[in-house]
This record gives sequence, structure tokens and C-alpha cells, in this order.
Amino acid sequence: MGWIRRLVEILRLVALRFLMVGGGLAEFSIDVTRYYFRNGFGLVDLRLRFRYLFLNPFRMSRRWHEENGSGHVPAYGETPFSTLGAIIDRCRLTSRDTLFEVGCGRGRTTFFISQVLGARVVGIDLVPRFIEIAEEVRRSHSLDNVEFRLGDYREADYSGATAVYFYATSSEPVDVEAFLSRLRATLEPGTKVITVSRMLSEFKGGSPFLLVESFPALYPWGTAEVYLQIYRPEKAPSGQ
Repeated sequence: MGWIRRLVEILRLVALRFLMVGGGLAEFSIDVTRYYFRNGFGLVDLRLRFRYLFLNPFRMSRRWHEENGSGHVPAYGETPFSTLGAIIDRCRLTSRDTLFEVGCGRGRTTFFISQVLGARVVGIDLVPRFIEIAEEVRRSHSLDNVEFRLGDYREADYSGATAVYFYATSSEPVDVEAFLSRLRATLEPGTKVITVSRMLSEFKGGSPFLLVESFPALYPWGTAEVYLQIYRPEKAPSGQ
């Protein structure tokens, strides 16, 4: 009977690891009851979580940035689903939107918005392994309203976006300014830009992004301010 006890212990450790990868038991229970039965999202998220059962996205991100000499190593973070639900409501996002997620990481936010809201979502990230695994999951579920792009958000094309989600907490000012340059070059007037912790108007070139409202939201490290801005190039001072 010793092998049964060993099997039970292995299963227990796997279950604990599974919960650690995507949050604790309480968070997982909330995710299941609120979101998992919407448009098959639960099956997509479970597949993604199992792909990371023995991978750590935080370490993967840090290792890639260190090995590729990117200089600044951004802190990896993910938005809780309950916070995403609040952002969807407060920013009045709908299934008709096309949202670009800047720095999508392993893609949980991208999959959440595409499946729970039904919007088209484009996730952009520099780390190849994140994009490879996310694409595997996307293909496994034949999701045609999700796209993952490997690339630098500071050089990306945001054409077609009606909304952009940017987790700006750990970004360097020079990187945000390069990002703003691409937004101004490729966005249509009226596009919503949602940022966490920082308003775009704080940066050089950010004056065309007018603040509509801000509100507090809960993240893994604590409460942060979320800013909803609208791109209005006609409101910018001349020269910007």
C-alpha cells in the first residue's frame, strides 16, 4: 500500500503547485464560480494553467530579459480576474471592442477578455516562450478572436485597436515615451487607453491622451489606480 500513499502525496503536491501557479484556493474558487462557465473560458484557463504547472512565469520573464541584455528588467505581474471584471465594467468595454494587451505575459488576461467578454484581443510580448505556449492553447481551442504577437511593444503597430491595456507600473519613462510615439502613429482618434499606476499625460508626448476617469483596483501587491484615457490628437498642443 506504500505506492498508494506516495501517489496521494504526489497528487497533493501537484494540486498545491497548480493553485500556486494561478493564485490561492480562495481566488481560484472565485474565478470558477464567476467566470469559468462563460463561453468555455474555464477549459481554456485550465489548459493554460496546466502548461505552467512546472514553469514559473515570473522567473521565465526575468531570465529572458537578463539573458537578452534588455537592461531594465520589468517586474512580471498578472491582473486578477475580479479586477479585470471591474475594469471591463468601469471602462465600458464590450464584445465589439478590439483590445490590445501590452506585455501579455503568458496570456491569462488576453484569454479572459476574449472569452468572458467576447471581444477580439491581441496580446503582445517580448518573451518567445510565452507566445509559443499561448498559441498552443489558442490553437487547441480553435479560438479565432485571439491573436498573440511576438514583439516589442515600443515598436508595435496598434492599428485596429479600439482599446489598449497597459500595465505601466514598472516601465521606464523612456520606454513609455517610445510606446506613446507608436500609439500616436497608429491609433485612431477616440481609442480608449487603460493604464495602471501611471497616467500617460505624465510623460512626454502624452498630452493627446485625455483622462476620462480613474478608480482604485486590487492587484497582487496591493491597491493601484487605474486610468481610463481617450486618444484625442486634436486636443494636443501644437507640436505634439
